[in-house]
Amino acid sequence: MKKALFISRDFYPSNCANAKRPFFFAKKFHDEGWNVDILATTRGLEPTTHESIIDDHFKVIRFSDSVRKLDDWLTKRSSKFWKILRSILNGLLWPDVSILWVLKLARWLKGKQYDCIIVFIYPESLLLLNKLVHNISTCWIYDYLEPVSPQMKRYPRKSPIPRLLTPLMEKLEKKTLNKAPLAIFTSESNRKAYIHENLITPNKAVYISHFFDQNLYDPSIKWDGEILNIVYAGSFDRMGRRSPTVFLNALKVFFEKYPEAKKTLIFDFYGHWWSEHRLLVEKLDLTDSVHIYNPLKYSDYLKVLQKSAVLLLITAPEHNLFIPGKLVDYLGAQRPILAFSPIDSETSNVLRSIENKNYLCSNDDVQDGALKLENIWINYKKKKLLYDKNDSLLKYESNELTTQFERTIQNLTS
Repeated sequence: MKKALFISRDFYPSNCANAKRPFFFAKKFHDEGWNVDILATTRGLEPTTHESIIDDHFKVIRFSDSVRKLDDWLTKRSSKFWKILRSILNGLLWPDVSILWVLKLARWLKGKQYDCIIVFIYPESLLLLNKLVHNISTCWIYDYLEPVSPQMKRYPRKSPIPRLLTPLMEKLEKKTLNKAPLAIFTSESNRKAYIHENLITPNKAVYISHFFDQNLYDPSIKWDGEILNIVYAGSFDRMGRRSPTVFLNALKVFFEKYPEAKKTLIFDFYGHWWSEHRLLVEKLDLTDSVHIYNPLKYSDYLKVLQKSAVLLLITAPEHNLFIPGKLVDYLGAQRPILAFSPIDSETSNVLRSIENKNYLCSNDDVQDGALKLENIWINYKKKKLLYDKNDSLLKYESNELTTQFERTIQNLTS
């Protein structure tokens, strides 16, 4: 029986965004007869959570990432003191704050042998792991959830030390990928960026997109056709990037034109709501239209998506090299999407390729956002806020893509 090791910071049943992909790939390997071990963190796990698969040939080993926990905690603090402390923390630890967790993995790996080791990149510290473990001569494969060096070059780090060390990171990444027989990318734009910057040769760069598993959705759960709610679950950035600022301003403009809609249209947010966004909601007089709820478990999150009228997606130019996993969750839920995304991004191209009714506007265009809200309102009033499953979604379903992944690795290790 072949042995595979999966290394991923987040792993289902963690509620974190990147926990799903490694789980389904690992499960596929297990179903195909592999002996599978998984190294992950405890991030995103509820205190009462149990592993979803208990089997002698499917073992999940979790190590706490205490520094990352501290960084996550500091991220939610608003005072200047905590912000400075977080900047110092991120400035001193290279490549990122998860390096101490990666050192734990390296100690655990010493002396162990696998037919292949599959590393899901983010955080970037995982690129050091092969270098830290000297006695494993095996097939290392990297699955890029997010870009590293190309992203750092396009959007330099704020802290001076990581910014100065960007060339060193690029050198490390190139050397690591040179040793690897294969790297897998969740977006075609990221794959092309790595090839363009000579970090990897084209024959070693494979595109396997994010996916959804239709079995996780309950077919009995549907939108009731009555409540017009726009839903977002997850996290926003305080300023810029993934911020609700443009959407909220578009909502304000829309309500000025259709004041009667205030009694019907609401925005439901599930997650950590920043004080800056609360103040913006108050300033725009949207308090009665914005409802804030606690974060959701992944299974509950999918149910909320299915019974929502419209799903909100927000990306920015900083996200052009990757596609958010949230997008395929939305496709699986089969509800209309209101997307604020750069028009030339891969995310926008995916939305345009889906043969269904979506509402796409530029990430920084308030007026177009208000117009799309008007279109949603008109279709709602006409009872035409519909979404019908069609063949254009098939390429994002899990069965085909997990099979492609497993067969690709199987061929490498034969």
